Amino acid sequence: MTELALYLDPVNLVGWIIGGAVHLFWSLKEESKAQGRKVTLADYRNARPYKVETGMGLSLIAYLGAAASGQMNVLVAIACGYMGDSMAKKFMNTVMKR
Repeated sequence: MTELALYLDPVNLVGWIIGGAVHLFWSLKEESKAQGRKVTLADYRNARPYKVETGMGLSLIAYLGAAASGQMNVLVAIACGYMGDSMAKKFMNTVMKR
Protein backbone atom coordinates (compact mmCIF):
# COMPACT_ATOMS: atom_id res chain seq x y z
CA MET A 1 0.00 0.00 0.00
CA THR A 2 1.38 3.42 -0.90
CA GLU A 3 1.88 6.19 1.64
CA LEU A 4 -1.00 8.24 0.25
CA ALA A 5 -3.30 5.25 0.51
CA LEU A 6 -2.32 4.88 4.19
CA TYR A 7 -3.21 8.53 4.84
CA LEU A 8 -6.55 8.35 3.07
CA ASP A 9 -7.67 4.83 3.93
CA PRO A 10 -11.26 5.33 5.16
CA VAL A 11 -10.95 2.62 7.80
CA ASN A 12 -7.90 4.31 9.31
CA LEU A 13 -9.54 7.75 9.19
CA VAL A 14 -12.67 6.43 10.92
CA GLY A 15 -10.48 4.73 13.52
CA TRP A 16 -8.65 8.00 14.15
CA ILE A 17 -11.94 9.87 14.61
CA ILE A 18 -13.33 7.15 16.91
CA GLY A 19 -10.19 7.21 19.06
CA GLY A 20 -10.42 10.97 19.58
CA ALA A 21 -14.17 10.86 20.19
CA VAL A 22 -13.88 8.08 22.78
CA HIS A 23 -11.31 10.04 24.77
CA LEU A 24 -13.28 13.28 24.47
CA PHE A 25 -16.51 11.68 25.65
CA TRP A 26 -14.66 9.90 28.46
CA SER A 27 -13.36 13.31 29.57
CA LEU A 28 -16.91 14.71 29.43
CA LYS A 29 -18.09 11.86 31.66
CA GLU A 30 -15.30 12.52 34.18
CA GLU A 31 -16.07 16.24 34.20
CA SER A 32 -19.79 15.60 34.67
CA LYS A 33 -19.05 13.34 37.61
CA ALA A 34 -16.69 15.92 39.16
CA GLN A 35 -19.19 18.77 38.80
CA GLY A 36 -22.24 16.74 39.76
CA ARG A 37 -24.15 17.84 36.66
CA LYS A 38 -24.26 17.05 32.97
CA VAL A 39 -21.49 18.87 31.13
CA THR A 40 -22.08 19.50 27.44
CA LEU A 41 -19.38 19.58 24.81
CA ALA A 42 -19.81 23.36 24.54
CA ASP A 43 -19.37 23.76 28.33
CA TYR A 44 -16.27 21.57 28.25
CA ARG A 45 -14.75 23.44 25.33
CA ASN A 46 -15.50 26.88 26.81
CA ALA A 47 -13.95 25.90 30.16
CA ARG A 48 -10.77 24.77 28.39
CA PRO A 49 -9.97 27.12 25.54
CA TYR A 50 -7.86 25.53 22.82
CA LYS A 51 -7.82 22.09 24.49
CA VAL A 52 -10.07 20.40 21.93
CA GLU A 53 -8.20 22.00 19.03
CA THR A 54 -4.82 21.14 20.56
CA GLY A 55 -5.91 17.52 20.97
CA MET A 56 -7.02 17.31 17.37
CA GLY A 57 -3.75 18.83 16.18
CA LEU A 58 -1.59 16.50 18.26
CA SER A 59 -3.55 13.44 17.19
CA LEU A 60 -3.29 14.52 13.54
CA ILE A 61 0.49 14.83 13.90
CA ALA A 62 0.64 11.34 15.44
CA TYR A 63 -1.60 9.95 12.68
CA LEU A 64 0.48 11.48 9.89
CA GLY A 65 3.70 10.33 11.55
CA ALA A 66 2.47 6.77 11.83
CA ALA A 67 1.29 6.76 8.22
CA ALA A 68 4.55 8.28 6.96
CA SER A 69 6.57 5.63 8.80
CA GLY A 70 4.50 2.85 7.23
CA GLN A 71 3.25 1.63 10.61
CA MET A 72 -0.40 2.55 10.05
CA ASN A 73 -3.25 0.16 10.70
CA VAL A 74 -6.66 0.66 12.28
CA LEU A 75 -5.42 0.04 15.85
CA VAL A 76 -2.63 2.57 15.43
CA ALA A 77 -5.15 5.07 14.02
CA ILE A 78 -7.44 4.61 17.05
CA ALA A 79 -4.46 5.01 19.39
CA CYS A 80 -3.37 8.20 17.60
CA GLY A 81 -6.82 9.73 18.03
CA TYR A 82 -7.02 8.73 21.70
CA MET A 83 -3.45 9.70 22.47
CA GLY A 84 -3.67 13.17 20.95
CA ASP A 85 -6.57 14.18 23.18
CA SER A 86 -4.85 12.61 26.18
CA MET A 87 -1.62 14.54 25.54
CA ALA A 88 -3.58 17.76 25.14
CA LYS A 89 -5.37 17.13 28.43
CA LYS A 90 -2.07 16.63 30.27
CA PHE A 91 -0.45 19.62 28.56
CA MET A 92 -3.39 21.96 29.18
CA ASN A 93 -3.69 20.86 32.84
CA THR A 94 0.01 21.64 33.32
CA VAL A 95 -0.33 25.04 31.64
CA MET A 96 -3.47 25.95 33.62
CA LYS A 97 -1.76 25.19 36.95
CA ARG A 98 1.02 27.70 36.25
